[in-house]
Amino acid sequence: MAASFQKTVEKILYKKTKIAFEEFEKQNKLKKKIFVVAGGVAANKKIRSMLVNLCNEENYQNMFPPIELCGDNAAMIAMVGLERFKIKKFSELSHPAKPRWPLDEKASFLKGAGVQL
Repeated sequence: MAASFQKTVEKILYKKTKIAFEEFEKQNKLKKKIFVVAGGVAANKKIRSMLVNLCNEENYQNMFPPIELCGDNAAMIAMVGLERFKIKKFSELSHPAKPRWPLDEKASFLKGAGVQL
C-alpha cells in the first residue's frame, strides 16, 4: 500500500510540476530555467530522482540542498511556537483553516481527481 501511495504521489508531482514549468515559461522569457526543490519533499530519494529526470526532459537546471538539510519544517515551527509561548507572544489566530491555501493568489486552481467544486 505504501509503495502504491508513493508511486501516486510521484505521478501527481510529475504532472503538476510539468504544468508549473509550462506556466512559468508562458510568463517568463528567460533563457536559463532553474528549478529549486527544498524541504521534506527534496529528502525523498524517489521523488528527487523523478524531478531530476523531469528537469532533464524539460531542459531545466535542478537545484537541491544537501539531503541532510532537507528535513521537514515541523520541528522548527514547533520550536518557534514554544519560544513565542515562553515570552507570552500569542496570535489571534484570525486566519480561517484552508487545506489548499495558495502560495500565489493569481495562480489558477488545479483541482485533483475527486475534488468537487
